[in-house]
Amino acid sequence: MTQEEVAEFFEITDVTAHRWETGKAPVTVANLFRLAELYAAHSIQDLTMAPPFRELLEDRQKALKLVSMLSEARRKQWLDLGQTLAN
Repeated sequence: MTQEEVAEFFEITDVTAHRWETGKAPVTVANLFRLAELYAAHSIQDLTMAPPFRELLEDRQKALKLVSMLSEARRKQWLDLGQTLAN
């Protein structure tokens, strides 16, 4: 999404959108929630996370989705396997 599109969504200037992006202007909590909505982020934390951590979070979300579809017995097996692999 371009700065112009963000500016249009928020009804602000392109300069303000740029200043938000570069950290030269503060973003209110209300606007952080709107940004999370705009980018379909799960939380405000997703917006402020460094890329390596964002990838880790995405992996965790994928794993959580997979685990949530398993039966209780399969979940335990999955967790046991994960523990074995982590060692």
